[in-house]
Amino acid sequence: MSFLVREQAGATARATAACIGSGGGSKVRGLSTEESPVRRIAALVLVLALVATARAALSPEVERALHEAKYVYIKSERKSGELGKAAEIWFYYDGKAVYVGTPPTSWRVRRIKRGRARTRIAVGKADGPSFEARGEVVHDAAVEQRLMDEYARKYPEGWARFADKFRDGFKSGDRVLVRYTPK
Repeated sequence: MSFLVREQAGATARATAACIGSGGGSKVRGLSTEESPVRRIAALVLVLALVATARAALSPEVERALHEAKYVYIKSERKSGELGKAAEIWFYYDGKAVYVGTPPTSWRVRRIKRGRARTRIAVGKADGPSFEARGEVVHDAAVEQRLMDEYARKYPEGWARFADKFRDGFKSGDRVLVRYTPK
């Protein structure tokens, strides 16, 4: 958890404790002793939601890079727990996750299928802004189509050579869709 998230959660918890109070009763005027635990639970849920939201958000630098870059560099988790060598790949970003189309025999897919979904994705260049993500193989024809449409727009010089390979590959299973969701 980042320093900012810890500070935000700590400040929220302190403010909540000050309002709700501790011990046998509430410091908030008009609340009975029975209402105080309900308020505490509600405050805890709020704090947890804030922490989860802050943690999943990408930095503005990474967001900007994902909208501008042509490539991402994906390092997937090896059996040893270390991350492998960065592999440059075309990508589609929908504002929530990074998607790639890849053969099911690629190391990234093999590792995901073996339960090693932890990934580090650098954007634009191997040492560019990066983020931790969790990979999963997904089957979604609508996202596959959006990925291919984006590839045609983003990579016009190379797409003509690969369009059939992607289209036919998604249909036959020779290519799979991998979604990387930021952690």
